[in-house]
Amino acid sequence: MSNRTSNDLTGDGGVLLSLEQTLLPGSPTVVEGQSVTLRYEGMFPSTQITFDSGIMSFVVGRGEVIEGVDQAVRHLSPGMKATVAIRHDYGYGEAGLPGKIPPRAALLFNLEVVSCSSESPASGDSLPALPPSNPLASSPASEEGLVETLVVGGASLKMDRLGPIVLNTDGSTSRISNWHEMTSEEQENTMRLIARRNKKRIEAAACE
Repeated sequence: MSNRTSNDLTGDGGVLLSLEQTLLPGSPTVVEGQSVTLRYEGMFPSTQITFDSGIMSFVVGRGEVIEGVDQAVRHLSPGMKATVAIRHDYGYGEAGLPGKIPPRAALLFNLEVVSCSSESPASGDSLPALPPSNPLASSPASEEGLVETLVVGGASLKMDRLGPIVLNTDGSTSRISNWHEMTSEEQENTMRLIARRNKKRIEAAACE
């Protein structure tokens, strides 16, 4: 990354994006609500050891991946490659991902946008390697069953039999497609991330 200029996407140094090529004027970038297919390699910057790699599909802006990756793809167009450095609070948070990601771990991802479209990916396409975030604090009873309110890390979290109810940036709600495929440890970590980021979004909405 040293030979390329890093763009501070969040304004606080939490997500630094370095492009391998310049985005041409007028080139369409990935936008919220689109389904994107991404080739990725995740590493620890201190050791350059790869902890995961592969191809995944997800819908941008629905909290289906860690926030740093979700932010980065919005500045890319199909075919583009980039490297993104992600601070822990835009990654797996204070707790990390037990057995895989240490607590407060900084991450480095090599990304390539394979394609994007307006269609949602098939259920199960997104990978638990980059787990979700963000629910709703004022959701009525779900049509999937009774909604239970939990308190996680001081923030309320709405749950039903399908798992957490996710709050999107536009105020709509969505689901984590692979919730029941996660291990209990992955679910617990994801719930902490969701509760924390849910609180931030509710506070932001109250200030608008």
